[in-house]
Amino acid sequence: MNQSDLTQHRAEMENFYAKHSGVGFWTDKYPDYWRIIAELRRKRDAAIASAISRPVGRILDVGCGMGDVPAVLKGRGNQIVGIDPVFVHTAESARNLNGVANVQFAQGTSEYLSFPANAFDVAILADVIEHVANPPRCLAEIRRVLVPGGCVIIVTPNRVVEKFWSRVDSLALTGLRALRLIAPVSLHVEPQIRDEHYSPAELRRLLREAGFEIERHDLFDFYPGSEGEGIVKGLLRRLAHFSRFRRRVLEPALLTLFGIIEPLRVFNNRQLLVARASKGG
Repeated sequence: MNQSDLTQHRAEMENFYAKHSGVGFWTDKYPDYWRIIAELRRKRDAAIASAISRPVGRILDVGCGMGDVPAVLKGRGNQIVGIDPVFVHTAESARNLNGVANVQFAQGTSEYLSFPANAFDVAILADVIEHVANPPRCLAEIRRVLVPGGCVIIVTPNRVVEKFWSRVDSLALTGLRALRLIAPVSLHVEPQIRDEHYSPAELRRLLREAGFEIERHDLFDFYPGSEGEGIVKGLLRRLAHFSRFRRRVLEPALLTLFGIIEPLRVFNNRQLLVARASKGG
């Protein structure tokens, strides 16, 4: 992929997110009936923070979005830099964390980082690698700007599980329609500009080929649906007006059930991978 292709990809992302980003953090943009997904996103951010076991010097958040991750990491690094190819994201991130002295944001692409070599101790890609136009180039750049032995933390969907839940949702919807239990609706989710998911084995191979040594690879975040969508979301949307029942009974019950299933790992939707930049060459 050449520079012209990357420029086009960046423009497409700018147009897409100008329509979908909204105001505030990402966790602020979910409707009330979809609070479960906001809670899972907070859990993701906490998992990223816990992966940084001690305070470090400089942290780079690649694809910072609305600033959710820097907000939870501001006490984990002396300086946190968030970059994003989309101007509306960096502008909103700056507003969300206005006054936080050790956090700053800039517009930029992951394939061409405007930082010198050995500039950061930790780099983070939180639900980003699947949207990157050129993942090998992105990882090569991250390895360049990390100090030798520096850490990259990646969170991304688990392709195997996402595919499974997409099929389950499709079959369930077909059955419900046949029984006339729901009106004709679509499970179509408007696609991201690029959405290339990886299996656990594929993700490990991608990192190793880029010169990283895998330190930790977990599967977490159980949710019975693809990317927070599907039948469960449809059920929560239909119960949107029954807020007292949903908040007091249904949501706690679902979160308890998700917590019971998550330790099994096999159905968990997300991967958390921690790797070190190899010190040799």
